[in-house]
Amino acid sequence: MPKTNSPLGKQQVRRQAQRLRESVDWDPQRALGKRESAAEQWASLEQSDRQGNAYAKAAGCPDCVQAQAEIGDPTGLCEKHLQAAMGLEEAE
Repeated sequence: MPKTNSPLGKQQVRRQAQRLRESVDWDPQRALGKRESAAEQWASLEQSDRQGNAYAKAAGCPDCVQAQAEIGDPTGLCEKHLQAAMGLEEAE
């Protein structure tokens, strides 16, 4: 009769862990009890919205175009719009 309480071997644990990671509904944050609080979710949404607004207002800004050319990054922002994206001041 096989033992039911015998510890798993290292390879068995690795295989089971890999199978779990590959499953579609695997959420390590949920499993570890590390879900974002409502305040963290709200802050994340505000930040995403703020960044989206900053990029929308930056479209066609000559200073942003210059910053993008200087750093070679198509997502570059001028100082004013960068500060707005970071929440340090409101962009016009």
